[in-house]
Amino acid sequence: MEEQVKTFLKAIKAAANAGKSVEEFSREHRKGNLASSIDMAERALRAIGDIAGLETGAAAMKAAIAATLSESRSRLDREKALLAGAVAKRLNEEDFKVSGNLPTLTAGPFSLEFTFGSKGLCTIWLGPGKYRLAAASLDPEDICAQIREQNGRLFPDSFDEPAFLAELEKAYRLAVIRTGAESGGRVPVTSLIPEIAFMRQKPAFLIDPRKETFRSYGRVEFAADLSRLRNRIIRGMELRLDVATMSQTRNAGDHLWVPRPGILEGVNFATLRFVKVTA
Repeated sequence: MEEQVKTFLKAIKAAANAGKSVEEFSREHRKGNLASSIDMAERALRAIGDIAGLETGAAAMKAAIAATLSESRSRLDREKALLAGAVAKRLNEEDFKVSGNLPTLTAGPFSLEFTFGSKGLCTIWLGPGKYRLAAASLDPEDICAQIREQNGRLFPDSFDEPAFLAELEKAYRLAVIRTGAESGGRVPVTSLIPEIAFMRQKPAFLIDPRKETFRSYGRVEFAADLSRLRNRIIRGMELRLDVATMSQTRNAGDHLWVPRPGILEGVNFATLRFVKVTA
């Protein structure tokens, strides 16, 4: 392969020299300088003769590169398969059920989107590409560490369900006022996110609202919390969520995708309300 490359590059250089000689001949010929034109013509013919084997060399070079390309693709496919196997093995050991085929694997409620190339990476999503969480290098340990971190952040072992339901009910009442809805009426699911985010701020932020003291709480955290809610009744009121229509899913402000516990599937909700429980 190396010898073929050297031979081909030598031929390319000869072709460049021939091109220069032909250009010089053409210039002198147009000027009508017969002596100079003859000299340039002879030089051009010699230079063209030096590239007689260019076409054959190019064909050989093309065949060699094609063979190398095929081998490289095969090796890369094997490396991809080994990577996917290593990731699946480590995640299965941590009780994540892994399935799918490259370029996308699923692990519990997460999807792993692999991008290969000079800047290869693994993008981690909650759900089937619903919420982008993080990016990891194409290293099994890095990928598993990111999944572990995101799972611990969104679905920690400790979850105070009664406290979260109380937050929801309070946020609903505030949203009713802000949106001008009637008590017991529907409000956008997304309208509760800023209300709960504000409730969760520490005194330092409330005293002096600055980005340094702000505690982040957004769509993905709210969706994860909603997915863990089992009891929906508080103080004689029941939480009811309304499934989004197709048109409502086109705008992020009109719906919220909520995962089902532990799996990749989920539901898009548009509005919610708290209604009195009838006997």
